Amino acid sequence: MDFAVRGARPAAFQGFGQAPCAAAVDLLPAAGTAVLMLWLWAQAVAHFEQRHIAFEACFPALERRWLAPSSHIFRLCVIFTWLVFGGLALCTCLCAATAAAVPAAAGSPAGQPPLAPLLVPPLLYLSLALALLLPVNVLRKSSRMFFACTLLKVLVPLQPVGWADFLLADMLTSLAKSSSDITRSACLMLHGPLAHPFHPYSATAASACGYLSPGSLAALVLPFLVRMLQCISVWRAGGPRSQLFNALKYASSLPALILTAHEHEHHVQE
Repeated sequence: MDFAVRGARPAAFQGFGQAPCAAAVDLLPAAGTAVLMLWLWAQAVAHFEQRHIAFEACFPALERRWLAPSSHIFRLCVIFTWLVFGGLALCTCLCAATAAAVPAAAGSPAGQPPLAPLLVPPLLYLSLALALLLPVNVLRKSSRMFFACTLLKVLVPLQPVGWADFLLADMLTSLAKSSSDITRSACLMLHGPLAHPFHPYSATAASACGYLSPGSLAALVLPFLVRMLQCISVWRAGGPRSQLFNALKYASSLPALILTAHEHEHHVQE
């Protein structure tokens, strides 16, 4: 999705090149993969309901009452999809309109960064976070708070591992690259022209928010570290020895992830 959107970037603001307006559009698709995973989970729950498969039996009795039916999950999918693609369309239109209406300033080939398109990505990410964690009794607040508590348990794996913890951690390993992209997007928002609107755009943000930056690298490897610790915790609690082999599998993936990030940083971008 990320590469497709970059390839479809309108020609109206191609002249900005790596300028902030084009970079703002690149920040948006990073959340698209997470929304796609939510759609797939909603479809899986709907399939379980149609087949009368009691998938909730995998969860402890205390957690079953917080599981949302497929209709509510689909409702969240529609809201998140509207936010992502609505933000992408709005940012694209603003970039194209700004590039067509405002000529580059004299002596500055990229012109002054237009602030209107740059506001869209931070507002999009903020709206996604609010829709998920808003402490208001809408959109099944109990289920959303259960997800937030489970996410906290996954990121701080000090308690016994439950089915929800394992399932979420396993999904996060599949979303490791997307999490890294979201971290880089947030870094670009903090270091880019939105934080410094009166300074011309430069490559400073790109150099501070590369694939080997601490935040991006942590977001990439943290899910695999969590799964490794979960496997060790299950084994120490009396689980089968196969959990040690699973832990070794996740540990062996860490060098490959770091080398892949190094490859993207020093070769692919060039």
